Amino acid sequence: MITGVQRTRSVTRLHIAVCALSVALLTPAPALADPFKSGVIGGIGGLAIGGIIGGGRGAAVGALVGGVGGAIVGANDQKRQQRELRRPAAPVSASSPLVSGIQGALAAKGYDPGAVDGRMGPGTAQAISAYQQANGLLVTGQPSQALLDHMRGG
Repeated sequence: MITGVQRTRSVTRLHIAVCALSVALLTPAPALADPFKSGVIGGIGGLAIGGIIGGGRGAAVGALVGGVGGAIVGANDQKRQQRELRRPAAPVSASSPLVSGIQGALAAKGYDPGAVDGRMGPGTAQAISAYQQANGLLVTGQPSQALLDHMRGG
């Protein structure tokens, strides 16, 4: 036989589960990656759904769960966007005097960058990485003036 306390706990758990599911469905788009905005949107969604399901107390629980869930999602989206901004720049695709100089210096030092044509390609990137690793530099596989200066000075 189910007691009143057990029924209340079961209903409360069900309300929390439904509110959490609702928050997941109402997750804001990555464009709204601000944790505060996401928390507000999640809180409003949770408040509405919690109010429908459980009345006044359900609305409070829904708002709390939605707000916390929205803030967490917003913070994670914000971190993801910051990681994307810190990615290295795309390889140089047009002919570049800097890349030509690095390719020539790599070839002179016994590394095989492929054709010395001033175009950044996978062979040049691998040769740069090998040179950087062999010389205790930060391995990026990317051309830079500092790399060319190091090659000419070393």
